[in-house]
Amino acid sequence: MNRWIMLGLVTILSVEVFGFVFLQGDGYACPGCNGTKEVWREGFPFMEIPGQWETCPRCQGTGWCWMYSLQGATAVSFLACLLCFLAVFSLAYAIDGLRADMNPYVYEVENMDWPFNPMYSTWLFVKDRRKWTFYYTVTTLLGQFWAEWLFPFC
Repeated sequence: MNRWIMLGLVTILSVEVFGFVFLQGDGYACPGCNGTKEVWREGFPFMEIPGQWETCPRCQGTGWCWMYSLQGATAVSFLACLLCFLAVFSLAYAIDGLRADMNPYVYEVENMDWPFNPMYSTWLFVKDRRKWTFYYTVTTLLGQFWAEWLFPFC
């Protein structure tokens, strides 16, 4: 079972890397300033306010715009979320393994209440790895959705 999950993750990762590398768009000269980095802002001659050169607001004065394809942007964001998930999951695995080694009594406990016991995840890690995997997968994904809602990328 674990081999199939790992194969699925590697396949998704490969598809996303392919999308990022081969489907990414190219850069082009800014259409707002034609690559000159400045635009002319008209004044108001009837009020005796002359026109002036300003930094191009479209390219922020670089003269160059990058256009990423939808596939490339999707691949990058999915890859970042996948890497964050794997990092958090691996860290939880290491922490619960360490806590189980430091607290041998968790091997003797037969039943434990979930919401209020701080050793629940370690106990679950020792007693049933499948439930532990499900528990951390759900909590990590919910945490990522919450973080994206709280701190949006855009």
